[in-house]
Amino acid sequence: MSGQEGRQILYGEAIEGRITQAEPRQVYYFQARRGDVISLALTRLDGNLDPVLLLAANTGEIMAASDDADGALGARIDTIQIAEDNYYFVVATRFGQGLGVTEGRFRLELQRVGVSSQAGVFLSYGDSVVGSVDDANPRVTYVFEARRGDIVNVAMRRIAGNLDARVAILGPDSALLAVNDDQDASLDAAITNLLILEPGFYTIVATRFGEEAGRSTGSFVLSLDTAPTSGQGATLESALLLRYGDEVRGLIDRDYPARYYSFGAMRGDVITVTMNRASRDLDPLVAILDEAGTVLAEDDDSGPSNNALIQSYIIPATGRYYVQATRFDRAQGTTTGDYILRLDGVTGEAPIVAPGTLTILPGSTVTGAISNENSAVTYAFLGRAGDVVTIEMTAAESDLDPLLVLFSAESVQLALDDDSGPGKNARIAAYRIPADGTYYIVATRFEFQNGKTTGNYRLSLTRDSGQ
Repeated sequence: MSGQEGRQILYGEAIEGRITQAEPRQVYYFQARRGDVISLALTRLDGNLDPVLLLAANTGEIMAASDDADGALGARIDTIQIAEDNYYFVVATRFGQGLGVTEGRFRLELQRVGVSSQAGVFLSYGDSVVGSVDDANPRVTYVFEARRGDIVNVAMRRIAGNLDARVAILGPDSALLAVNDDQDASLDAAITNLLILEPGFYTIVATRFGEEAGRSTGSFVLSLDTAPTSGQGATLESALLLRYGDEVRGLIDRDYPARYYSFGAMRGDVITVTMNRASRDLDPLVAILDEAGTVLAEDDDSGPSNNALIQSYIIPATGRYYVQATRFDRAQGTTTGDYILRLDGVTGEAPIVAPGTLTILPGSTVTGAISNENSAVTYAFLGRAGDVVTIEMTAAESDLDPLLVLFSAESVQLALDDDSGPGKNARIAAYRIPADGTYYIVATRFEFQNGKTTGNYRLSLTRDSGQ
């Protein structure tokens, strides 16, 4: 095993798989920090599978193994301490591995159950560690990763000795951000409600009054957590800024069932928002809101694998808008996990037209159908003076004889074509747009309403900028 073989599994995640004669083992990898204390459980779900569980280092060396934990044909590896930051591998297999005969489905669970008390370990929100300060070691440091907008609390409480606790937080550039000595007139120390302005790795320094020159000694419990209001983006007022082309990662959980992002847009911009699940069982839901917080568009399952997708939404007026990244049923939902959110936009490419009117963007192809009941379909696009456009309408099936007409916003006919394309297809080639504005394409058939041909078609609009 080398690199990142297999599928990734995250702390707190449960993954189901299957062991068969063709695939006698499944390999997963995870990233761990020095000092993490982990547990693994492999449980048979069906079949006669006799599970075996292996934990391996990045080098391939087996760190721990389990077979038939508790005599229940399940395997467990409990409270293994990680020695260094790295990727590690979990192998779900069976007794005898490749030579075994049992088969069946399984569930694999990975948990981070704690953190080592040794200095320098990586802490996560919610962790508590025990340490000590004395003359030989007057400072103990820990590291944690924070996101922009996190509101951090650190508490250092004496549990033995005469320790006069002092705690400090250093930024990613090692600059001192906050320090506290004597919380509430006690000898404990705490830093509360520290707002993180930049993402990165932060250092906690647990020490004593006077540090190296101090005289107090003793043991302490240090805890790291976030405030209940932690996280810019938790409300419209604290929304994080997005620009077209930005991709961000976030977390939806019980405390934060929604995250908000703001962006500026111009009338006619065409935007696409994608929200994909990155971990756990999150069921993404994404919405576009106006400046007042009114939902303009939302989606739950239009993306691949039941992810959320709002595609080609046309901005109705210039102003500020919001993206709400949330989950099915929003605050009442139960799914949680990380997500990846992306905002894409094309500036001023779509006209603002009456509701129900179809639009077509330069460089795109759309499909439609001509029938006796619907002998013409109208599309609008935004044209700029000097642009050269080509419009093509191609019959996709049946006996349709396409015909194209181009109109100005004032309903003046600018161009018409019946058979300039291959076969009986229609093509308006290299038409130079006379002025900025909205233009209309009518896709129809020879002899319009009196025509007899019907069928599906493809309509394309290409544009070259004028010189």
